Amino acid sequence: MLFAPMYNADGDLMGVLSVNRPRSGKRPGEWTRETLERFALQASLTIGNARLRAEIRRTLSRLEREHEALRSSEESFRQAFEYGPTAMAITELHGDAAGQRTRVNDALCRLLGQPRSALRQQGFADLVHPDDLELFQRISAEAGRADLRLTRRDGGYQRVRLRNSIVADAAEGPRFLMTVVEDMDEWKRGQLGGPGTPDPDHTMNRQ
Repeated sequence: MLFAPMYNADGDLMGVLSVNRPRSGKRPGEWTRETLERFALQASLTIGNARLRAEIRRTLSRLEREHEALRSSEESFRQAFEYGPTAMAITELHGDAAGQRTRVNDALCRLLGQPRSALRQQGFADLVHPDDLELFQRISAEAGRADLRLTRRDGGYQRVRLRNSIVADAAEGPRFLMTVVEDMDEWKRGQLGGPGTPDPDHTMNRQ
């Protein structure tokens, strides 16, 4: 028998072509051996390309599934953010939009009586009561919380609790600040209307 090894582009052995002893019983000549080597090379390239195409299809299929899962996750987050009952805002931490509120939800607009466009153009620092500004600045760019007052559209002040959470990306690190705004006046009304004593941690000093 005559054998011709098949190698891929990296030099790894993929298989062996074998040719049975010719009917004439003669040993193959140089031309026959060279032809078999060329055939083995073409066969190895064909097999390698087929394997590469199959791997590309598997990779594309996996990426499509991951992309679809990401779109579904982003849509779920968008729905929860935009239409959830809790007031929330997103502030960029880097780039040209650093420090800018890029997203606010309906609940925050209702809480402060402010249109979405106005809240996006202002930072929380523009809304904080002057006496609470120092407290706000301590948590403005990090995870933390603070009880303070924000300006409403009617000129009054809304007592709130700000809760900051840094949202990070595995590749780029911290990306934006998620701020949850709790209505402390509503919380207090609930405490006064129900049994028990308010939690001191939630009590705000009136000024």
